Amino acid sequence: MATVAAAAISMQAAAAEAPLSIPAHFAPTENDFNGCVNLPASEYEPYWEFGNYWIDGDYTDAFACYEDYNEQADSWLILPQLATEAGGSFTISYSAITRNFVNVGYSLCWGTAPTPEEMTNVIYSNAAFSTAGSSERVEEQFNVPAGQNIYIGYHLTTEHGCGGVNLKIFDITVSGTAADYPAEPGFSITTDGLSATATIEFPAATVAGNDITAETMTATIVVDDNATYPVEGDPGAVVPFEFSVAAGTHTAVCTISYDVDGTTVYSKPVSRTFVAELPDDFTLDLPLSFTPSPDAINMLKIYDMNDDGKTWQVMDTYPDELRIQENWKMAADDWAILPAVEVTRTGKYKFTLRAAAQSANCPESVELCLGTAPVPEAMKTTVLRLENFTETRNDDSSLHLFEAECFIDTPGKYYIGIHAFSQKDMLTLSVGTVTMEKTPFDYLDPEEYATLPADMFEVNVSEACQDGIRFSVKANEQIMIYTNAVFDKRYITEDNLTDEDFAEQILKISNQALAIFGSWENAQKAEFFYFGDRNIENAIVNSPGSCAFVAVLGLEYNEETNTVRPITRLCRSEIFEYTDLTFTQEEPWADMVNPVYIESKGKKVVHVDIVLNATAEEAYGKGFAPDHRDHNSDYEIIQYLTSYSNMSETLIFPMYLEVALEPGERSLLCVTTTDRNGKLSKRLNWMLVEAPAAIGQPVKVLATATDSSGIGTITVNGDTHSEYFDIQGRRIDVDALTPGIYIRRTGTQTTKVIVR
Repeated sequence: MATVAAAAISMQAAAAEAPLSIPAHFAPTENDFNGCVNLPASEYEPYWEFGNYWIDGDYTDAFACYEDYNEQADSWLILPQLATEAGGSFTISYSAITRNFVNVGYSLCWGTAPTPEEMTNVIYSNAAFSTAGSSERVEEQFNVPAGQNIYIGYHLTTEHGCGGVNLKIFDITVSGTAADYPAEPGFSITTDGLSATATIEFPAATVAGNDITAETMTATIVVDDNATYPVEGDPGAVVPFEFSVAAGTHTAVCTISYDVDGTTVYSKPVSRTFVAELPDDFTLDLPLSFTPSPDAINMLKIYDMNDDGKTWQVMDTYPDELRIQENWKMAADDWAILPAVEVTRTGKYKFTLRAAAQSANCPESVELCLGTAPVPEAMKTTVLRLENFTETRNDDSSLHLFEAECFIDTPGKYYIGIHAFSQKDMLTLSVGTVTMEKTPFDYLDPEEYATLPADMFEVNVSEACQDGIRFSVKANEQIMIYTNAVFDKRYITEDNLTDEDFAEQILKISNQALAIFGSWENAQKAEFFYFGDRNIENAIVNSPGSCAFVAVLGLEYNEETNTVRPITRLCRSEIFEYTDLTFTQEEPWADMVNPVYIESKGKKVVHVDIVLNATAEEAYGKGFAPDHRDHNSDYEIIQYLTSYSNMSETLIFPMYLEVALEPGERSLLCVTTTDRNGKLSKRLNWMLVEAPAAIGQPVKVLATATDSSGIGTITVNGDTHSEYFDIQGRRIDVDALTPGIYIRRTGTQTTKVIVR
C-alpha cells in the first residue's frame, strides 16, 4: 500500500513540475526515476525500478523492469513532462539490454498527460526485443504538433514473463528542433437543420509569435473521425465552409498546416462539439428504405412510454438494427418514429419490416403504424402487427422479412412508428430496415407512360340513365386501336387516383379479356376494342344522381403475346350524372356488311354479314328479284319478311344472309328487324348486288339503302387511292395483303375491312 501511495504522489509531482527543456537527458539518476510515473505501482505486478546493474562490462545506473513468471506484463514508466509546446520534429535515443536471448515486448509512446489512456502516439514498438550480452542503441524520430507539452512513456507488454529483470534502459536523450508551427486557429460551427457552417480563422503568426509567410494554408476539418474536409485560406483570413451532417451530436476537429522548407508543420488541433437537428419541413423520400445506424437513430423520435429506462437503441454488435433488451417486470411500450414521408399519390402502399426474436421460447411483439404526427397518440393506422412472434434470426444472422399493404386515401405527411409491446420477462427484440413504396403497377410503366402523347381522343357523353350510357369517341389518329372504361367520380374526389391508376386498370381489363377471348379476332368480334370515330353504348348503370366519367386509352396489340400496351395517355370525358330516365330509342336496324362470293353447301352464293344496332333484337331477310322494290313498297316487304307464315324462311340465325346466284346474276337483298319487345322496325335495309364471274372475285354492289357499312370487302383492282394498315397500325402494300382484318383509309374516311 505504501508503494501505491508513493507512486500517486510521484505522478502528481511530475505533473505539477515545470516541463523539462529540450534537449533533455536522463542518465538516469534516482531523481530522474522519482520524477517519473511508475504504473501500476504494486509489488505483486511486473514493475519498473531504478538500480545499478552490470552492463557492458561495468556497473551502470538504469531503469529496469521486473517480470513475473506467469503474469502478462502491462507496466508503464512515464518520463517527466517535456517542453514541446512550439512543436517540431524530435528524436529520442537510448540504450537497451535484455537477458541473453530473452524476448521482451515493449513500446515507446507519447501523450499529453502521464496516464496510459493518453499515451496514444506510438514512437516505437517491438513484440520480441532481444539482445545477446551487450546493449543496443535505439533511435527514433517523431513529430509533435504545436501547442502542447508531452510525456514519453515506456510500456512493457511481454505476453508471458520469464521472471526477474528482463529489460534495462539507460542513457536516454530527447532532442529536436522547433519549427515555425502555426498558432491554433479560431474555429466555430453553426447549424441550420442538417447543414453546418464551419468558420475558420487562419492564424497569422506562429506559436513563437513570428509572422507566417506562407502563401497558402490548409485547414483540415475532421467530423466524427470519419468525414474529412480540406479548406484553404491565407494567413489571417476568415473562411466559412459548409457541409452536411446527420441529425445528432457531432465533434469536429480543425488543424492548420502549411509547408516550411519542404516540411509540413501543424497547429494544435481545436475541437468543437455541435448538435444538428432535423428541420421542421424535413421529409424522407419515397420509395423509402430506412436502416437504423448510430447516425440514423438521431433522426428518430424515441418514446419510453412505460418509463422503465429500457428503450430502442443501436448497439455496436448490430449497428444496423434497433434493439430493446429485456425487462423482467414490465411489458414493453416503446416507440421509434421515423421522420415524415410526403405522400402525393394516394392508393395502395407496400411496407416491409425486418425483425427477429432472440429466442423462440421468448416471443416478442412489434407493430408498424402510420400517423399524421410524430407522437404515439397519432399512430392511428396499424400497417403490420406481429404479436408474440417467435421467428429468430436466419442462418446468415439476417432478420426475417415481414410484408403488409395499406391503402392511403389522402395526400399529406405521414410518420411511420415502430412500436414494441412485448410481454415482460422476454429477451431481446431486434428490428432492421423499414421500407415503404407505392404498390407497383402490373401493366403500366409510369416513366414510359409519361412520354406518351396526350389528348389523342375527344370523348363526349350524350346520355347516362338507368339503361346505361351512350357516348362518342373521336380519335385524332383514325387507325388507332383503343378501348374504354367507366369510372365513378369518387375515385378522383375521394380516393385521389390518378390517370396512371385508371390506365393501369384499363390495361389489366384488356389483357384479361384477350386471355379469355384467346385472340385479337375474337376480342374484335366482341367489340371489346375500337377503331376510328365511334358511337358507343355501354350497359354500365349507376344509381340516379351518381357521377362518373368515361376514360379512353390508345393501345398497341402484340400478336405473339396476345397482349396490349399503351401508346397514348388517358383521355377522360367530362364528369356526367346519371338520371332516372331511359334511353331515347333509335329505330332498330341491321347493317349488311362484307359481301363476298363463295361456295356454300354446293352452291355459289353471295354471302353478307348482318350486324344489329343496339336496339335491334332479331333480323329477318331474303333475296328478291332485282326489280322487287319497283313493284312493292318497303312497308310491304317488311310485312312479308316478318309475317308469322314466312319466319321459318326469313329469320336470320346465325347473323348472315346467303343468296344463290350464278355469275353475272343479280339479286335484291332485303333485311329488317324487331326490337327487344318484338316491335317491328319501320326501316328496311337493302342491297342490290351482282355476282362476279368467279368464286372469290369481288361482289359488285350496285346500290344500297345506306352507305354506313362498317366493314366491306376489299376490291384491290383500281384501288390505288386507298392505304391499308394492319391492326398494329403498320402500313401494308396492297399487293401484300393476306387474309385477315385490315384498316382502309381513303382520304379522311377510315373503314375496317376483311380480306378472305
